[in-house]
Amino acid sequence: QSFTCDTYHAGASIVRYLRADSAIDCSSLRHDLMSVFAMCMVLVYPIGAPLLLFILLFQHRENLNPPDREEEDVIEARKVETAQSYEDKVLAEALADDPVTSFALHFRPRFWWYEVYNMSRRLLLTCVVLICDGLAQTTLFVTTVAIVTLVIEQETKPYCASFLSAYCNVACWQILLFALYLLLLDAAMTKGTQAAFISSLLMLANVALI
Repeated sequence: QSFTCDTYHAGASIVRYLRADSAIDCSSLRHDLMSVFAMCMVLVYPIGAPLLLFILLFQHRENLNPPDREEEDVIEARKVETAQSYEDKVLAEALADDPVTSFALHFRPRFWWYEVYNMSRRLLLTCVVLICDGLAQTTLFVTTVAIVTLVIEQETKPYCASFLSAYCNVACWQILLFALYLLLLDAAMTKGTQAAFISSLLMLANVALI
């Protein structure tokens, strides 16, 4: 939002004001400083946070996904209460106590990187979407991301617990249905009592997930 300005014609001159706050002149020093700060935060959070998490998890990939071992054996060995050998118990305790590797313990060994994907997906739907110009681009972007992430979630089933896989699958469906519902509203294909009923169903589904 710090980079999107609208252009206006004021007589013979052209002025540009920030779309999110029309009190801010895009040619002012205040906006220049704000843009520099926003760019730094883009590098720190939407890009830096997922990249840093991937680097930290990558350093532990052999402990999270040991080579030449069956997946189910690795899942059991990563649990302190089910680890068989002394080495597995020590490793399981170390993985559980480490604030970085604890991110990956909910996922199957080969998906040790999946929390990076989850973080990137959330950033796409909350930060990158703000780059879209207008309702049409926003709707297309959100719908595309929702469909792609739903397919990825259904095909990979990355969680060790089947309940978590089913829960996240339902959450992805909810995001997609919400985007499709907004399309129906924008096209005036649903309104009045029907729109209120669909809104209530989506709200109840959201409450149920919480």
